[in-house]
Amino acid sequence: MSSGHHIIQLTSGSDRISATVGDEDVLGAECYVDGEPRYARIILHGRQKGSTTLTLTDEKTGVTQTAEVKVTDTYLAYDITFSNHPILETSIKPFLINNEARDCYFFIMDHMQGTLRPTPIAGSYEFRVQKEADGTLNPYLYLSYPTDDDGNLDDDAPATAHEFRIDLDNTPPVTLSVIEYALGVDWQGLADQAATTRDVVIVPYTLRLTVPDTDYVIEGRIDVTTQIPENVLK
Repeated sequence: MSSGHHIIQLTSGSDRISATVGDEDVLGAECYVDGEPRYARIILHGRQKGSTTLTLTDEKTGVTQTAEVKVTDTYLAYDITFSNHPILETSIKPFLINNEARDCYFFIMDHMQGTLRPTPIAGSYEFRVQKEADGTLNPYLYLSYPTDDDGNLDDDAPATAHEFRIDLDNTPPVTLSVIEYALGVDWQGLADQAATTRDVVIVPYTLRLTVPDTDYVIEGRIDVTTQIPENVLK
């Protein structure tokens, strides 16, 4: 799980479940019982990166189950629903990681199976706020990814940065707020760096990208539910 929160819905056992965490500096856990049937929900709170154990005990039966929980960096996935871009097609799902390196992993979606292929292409990302020709500010997303001579994603090729303008007319403010919260993006600080007096307004998580000076458009939504495949994040 990422260092946010995750909910485990139990579908068996009694309504008296307790949770014990091995290292509470890494993970917090709370148990709730509501609804019918009265099965417990376990809410996990990632506190810092690391691994620890979670032990669930049914106080009525004495049955105990222990599992290892790994807390990773927070991340956001971009679920592309329309694209005429030659690289970032609807079969590509980027995961933006909130770490110092600003890693971005580009997974290929197997639409027949409805799953992500296990091995991603590694790249990076950066958000910027830039002044447009008319003096207004606009946020940009820079994605660095490796491509071969034919323009296909290729881990063995050198990575280059590509500029994408966030279309504020078709991207609601709440999307920027989610990016700010999950990825630690300081929009106001970026706006101040752009040296202007115009404020940046930060207030479904639709995100529309365009490539300046082209007709390329990428439309999608920020996906806060899909988990990145195991063994990618450390």
